[in-house]
Amino acid sequence: MKKALTLLIALALVFSLCACGQKAASDETVVVAVESTPAPFGVESTPVPVTLYQGDDNAEKLVQVPCELDELTAQAVLDKLLELGVLSEAVTVNSFSVNEQNIAVLDLGRSFQEQVSRMGTAGEYIMVGSLVNSIISAFGTDGVALTIDGSSLETGHEIY
Repeated sequence: MKKALTLLIALALVFSLCACGQKAASDETVVVAVESTPAPFGVESTPVPVTLYQGDDNAEKLVQVPCELDELTAQAVLDKLLELGVLSEAVTVNSFSVNEQNIAVLDLGRSFQEQVSRMGTAGEYIMVGSLVNSIISAFGTDGVALTIDGSSLETGHEIY
């Protein structure tokens, strides 16, 4: 629980810093090779083992779920979260990169905001927490800056 609280505080800090008006030269996003390339024709790709997160049966805390992805991409992580029931409908990744501070910069389509906005406080905590923890775990980043179509994620409970 302490780790989850620390993560939420860190996320709030990251989101508030991302919302600042001007960018310093050191805040520029640097694309790091995190998206995988498809295997050549006739060559079978090896599944990528990852640890993703979802809510427990009572939606009280996040639990780890060992999974395998066909390829390590942000979209593959979201697709697996849909399969696990964390997301109620497909979400599109508009862009994904990792900046110089090892923060994943993830821009999603509006459907994610719509899903989160329909949730109560506990559901929002589980959905956003599962997504953020899964991205951090899969890509080994220190945090996630999450936006919706280039703007801050706003729900009925929080502005991220």
